[in-house]
Amino acid sequence: MIPQKNKPVEKSEKFGFSSGDFDASVYQKVAWSAQLHDIGLIKSTFEMKPECLPIFTEEPELLKHSFGGYCKSFHIDEKAGLLSGIFSWEVSIKYKRIKAVKLSCQYMLVYSGLIDHPEKYVRLYFEKLGKFTSYPYFRTLFSVQSQAAGIMLPPLPSLTDRMD
Repeated sequence: MIPQKNKPVEKSEKFGFSSGDFDASVYQKVAWSAQLHDIGLIKSTFEMKPECLPIFTEEPELLKHSFGGYCKSFHIDEKAGLLSGIFSWEVSIKYKRIKAVKLSCQYMLVYSGLIDHPEKYVRLYFEKLGKFTSYPYFRTLFSVQSQAAGIMLPPLPSLTDRMD
């Protein structure tokens, strides 16, 4: 299923577990109802500066790693009980001020079983679980792409529950 109207995620609308009007029982109902229907890579860009290749083996301690992911958009089909959304990820490795390696990608996730649930709870569920669902795919893609480029890197770290 391809979303027809994705809602951009805006910071001002932020509803979370620490919000004053958060009801754990409502969120629990969403979590029990939601079923991962599909996940797929829809966009990927890998870039490497060949001139930085020697740094990976000669001076790996000079490399600075960073990564992050966020909910780019989502769409709820209330009648069908489907939630589809896009989760974006990026990892970069810098040497001084040069981006030696960069991977950007997007995954589409589709959850079913979400009929008659408040939108803000469904969205919160997607933002939390979408991150944990798509991260292993992103982590694997980065390992495959960097190895294909001839770079031997340790795997990206595992996510923890406090990564929100």
